[in-house]
Amino acid sequence: MNAEQADALCHAVWRRGVAALLGLCCHALGQEAHVLMPEPPTSVHHEHLGLSLQLVHPHAGEVAVGDVDRWLIRSLQWRADVVSGLWTHALPFGLDPANETPASAAQKLQVGGLGLDPAAVAAGDRRQTFFLEEGLVLELLWRECLAGLEQVRAVRLGSELLV
Repeated sequence: MNAEQADALCHAVWRRGVAALLGLCCHALGQEAHVLMPEPPTSVHHEHLGLSLQLVHPHAGEVAVGDVDRWLIRSLQWRADVVSGLWTHALPFGLDPANETPASAAQKLQVGGLGLDPAAVAAGDRRQTFFLEEGLVLELLWRECLAGLEQVRAVRLGSELLV
């Protein structure tokens, strides 16, 4: 998955009408569309070489065939592949998993992050949260040296679906 697709996935979190994007995602991952959008619709937690997608359908368990444009991306997560230790998918917003720092991430995301206070870092909590436009939230988990990433997670605040 490339950086443009990662950006598009982030912007699609908790939005309607993402079937075409999920189809492109399946193609990029070498998967069939039914892997992310099964029939009958069920909640999906799909992992592929360090990319994790949580998908829901409002009619899961109620219909045999669901409207593909009703699928929703609940959350996304990127991390290094557990087998190889390599990042096999590009990160959103130009984030660099090997060389990113809190300052460079803030510059790329054009907003300051919350977290990383000295007491939390000393206790092992290296999470930093960035609140972006339209309720999109990125949580970055830093390596111990605070240079390079262990994980990136994207969610959207609130319960209102965005068109």
